[in-house]
Amino acid sequence: MESRSRRRLGSRPPRGARRREDQIADGDGVDRISGLPDDLLLLVLSRFRSARDAARTSVLSSRWSDLWRRLPELYFRERISPSAVEATLAKVAVPKLSVLDISFYPGSVSSGAIASLLRAAACLDPVELSFGHSVDQKYRDKTIELPGFARATKIFLFVHLHLTLPVHSCEFPLLERLYIRWCHIDTGALISRCPHLRVLHTYHCQSYDMLMVHSNTIEELDISHFGGCIDIVAPELKKFRLNASMHKDFSMSLSAPMVQGQSWSCRLDKDHLNLGIDGSWCLSHLELAMKEIGNAAIRLNIRRPEVDSVLHSRNLTEMFQFPKFSVLELYLDTSGHVYGALVLKLLRICNGIRRLKLVTNQNVMLLVSAKGNRVPPLAGDYEMTSFQLCKLA
Repeated sequence: MESRSRRRLGSRPPRGARRREDQIADGDGVDRISGLPDDLLLLVLSRFRSARDAARTSVLSSRWSDLWRRLPELYFRERISPSAVEATLAKVAVPKLSVLDISFYPGSVSSGAIASLLRAAACLDPVELSFGHSVDQKYRDKTIELPGFARATKIFLFVHLHLTLPVHSCEFPLLERLYIRWCHIDTGALISRCPHLRVLHTYHCQSYDMLMVHSNTIEELDISHFGGCIDIVAPELKKFRLNASMHKDFSMSLSAPMVQGQSWSCRLDKDHLNLGIDGSWCLSHLELAMKEIGNAAIRLNIRRPEVDSVLHSRNLTEMFQFPKFSVLELYLDTSGHVYGALVLKLLRICNGIRRLKLVTNQNVMLLVSAKGNRVPPLAGDYEMTSFQLCKLA
């Protein structure tokens, strides 16, 4: 039985069995995918998320030929020349797109090519537009017009160029979310043409002498700004983040009574800039964190002036429009100097604080509360002192 069992296990399959298995593996040669309805084929092509790959299916059969032209979403994320993208957009068979993503960064592109490609994108009037291009360095001082996108609800724009808005026919009536990077544009004029804007993120966007955000609809604002002053009036603003560089004339004005969460980080734009906030002390970094209304903390990094450098005297309350806050953190590079008068001056300016944290480069930290209670140290092994803040007023 064992030998017969072995012979059975090692015996050849019946005649014709292998041929049937090959037929199952290879199929019967019928192209069942091409027989699907157009809607399903377009769904298959949309999964590619690549206009170039979708167009390549035209070689499969006449059934697939130019089917990609009817896609409602087009993605260009490969290294393709702007002229090739523009030629492809000219072949699109649908009058309007739901998504147009042109996000790639070839080595050298002219400002004229970017302007032409933006106009071609505007003709297809997408609901969502993502447009990112790295422009050759020699063209970055050039100015081009930003066309309007009447149906767009979300726009991501990244071009190293100066952008202007035409006097007429440049509206964004439905735009709710706008993300712009590395552009030189008049933000105030742009926002005025976005009556339903709720979210605005800007990164390294120069706006002439001042970055202005005046809007009755914006609820979320994220600004990374390096140059000029900042002026914000946003009565519906709920969330605000600021990352900015401070120069000798820097100021930040904020009118947002409904803001619930905000954070600031402001540093000097030059390492050797002396931004004096008191006769012999300079501000090098300011941070603010607020998670809810009335519960804010401010951190100031203060140092002595750089030797043989010009001192630009400023008033801290003129530079910043602070919300009410209860915690003040001072980080002092004392260099052996007495700092008591500076601390008292800041406490009088910020007379609503209930907790003070003082850290010096001599590894002494002072934590005090309005009730005179000791506050546990956050980290490290520091000397502790506490006293009544109300006696300093």
